[in-house]
Amino acid sequence: MKKWIALVLSLLMALSLASCGSSGGSVSTGAGSSAASSGADQSAAASTEADQSAEAATSAESDAGDGQLTPVTVQLKWVQQAQFMGYYAAKELGIYEDFGLDVTILPGGSVDVVDEVDSGRAQFGDVWTSTAMSAIANGASVMSVAQWYQNSGMTLVSMKDTVADPTKVSEGEVVGNWGGGNEYEMQAYLASLGLPIDYVAEDYDMQQLIDGELTWSSAMTYNEMGLLFEDGYTMDDLNVLYMEDEGFGMLEDCLIVDTAWAEENEDTVVAFLEATSLGWAWCLENTAAAGSLVFNAEDTANTVSEYHQQFEAAEVAKLIVGDNITIGDRSTYNMLGYLDADKYAQTYDILSQYVDVSNIDATKCYTSYFYELAAGDEKYQAALDNFDAYTWDGTFEVLYQG
Repeated sequence: MKKWIALVLSLLMALSLASCGSSGGSVSTGAGSSAASSGADQSAAASTEADQSAEAATSAESDAGDGQLTPVTVQLKWVQQAQFMGYYAAKELGIYEDFGLDVTILPGGSVDVVDEVDSGRAQFGDVWTSTAMSAIANGASVMSVAQWYQNSGMTLVSMKDTVADPTKVSEGEVVGNWGGGNEYEMQAYLASLGLPIDYVAEDYDMQQLIDGELTWSSAMTYNEMGLLFEDGYTMDDLNVLYMEDEGFGMLEDCLIVDTAWAEENEDTVVAFLEATSLGWAWCLENTAAAGSLVFNAEDTANTVSEYHQQFEAAEVAKLIVGDNITIGDRSTYNMLGYLDADKYAQTYDILSQYVDVSNIDATKCYTSYFYELAAGDEKYQAALDNFDAYTWDGTFEVLYQG
């Protein structure tokens, strides 16, 4: 069945490529186009592997025309986790191959994702939207082409009966965060209460909260919260403030490309966006399998348990769907990658309070051009409605029952 789908997709893709040249029009940007645990430093290995991919990618369009797979690299911002399950699923299920792509996925940690993309060592990168904005303000020639996460997963967590008021941070309570661009939502929230915005440097294991060194700990719904649950804590033991609900949510994981490269390789960008979206769609309906798929994917050491990967997959799915997608209603899956202009503006506004981005127009940091090309691709739209033939041949047990 999978080979049959591949054949159909290949024929339809050939027709699609014939009707829209690789650089037949300039990329339209902005509003004018409608709209858990610490990873090891893998920067040296990532750069070496990505350099090879960058050289191969220069012949991307000609390779596709010859029926060969186009080699591209995607650099992730963090280690191999279900946070990025859409990419891993698209690769492991053979979706990338069906769309003519040979994709290398590079886990991150301490790698500068924007620099990897801006330098050409990677063709695609997964970063938080605010990171892309800051980099563009500093001269990076990149842009966002898809917004995967529709809602923020950032929270502040405290232990029950350890705070003055469980519904907010109070004066004198110690707040932790990892920094590195992760702190802006928390700082904006604290400022709204008239509190100091300084914080204690936080580790990734939640031990400082458990040991009482922090009153409030920053935690992603899909990562650090899971570590607490694995340690035996339940929601009855915790107070949780969701930055999205408090009105300070910022857009997180998005897909970035080098602007000039994207203009010259339009079809490759669209194919990658479409195939990755199908990977996300499959994950939404198969979260336990998706978590185990990521746990077993590639040849990279896992930093968390298989249970945690399944928990993370279930929680990430909630952030991917946001307010526009309903799991099981495939007619809504064409919203995967959609960028909400209002949330984008809020992200820029919060960021601008702590980082000087005054030299850039926020609407010039993204484009919906490629998203709209995918929306008009009948082959892709049909695949979104019928991807059941894509199955993972791995074995797994449902470990997370949430």
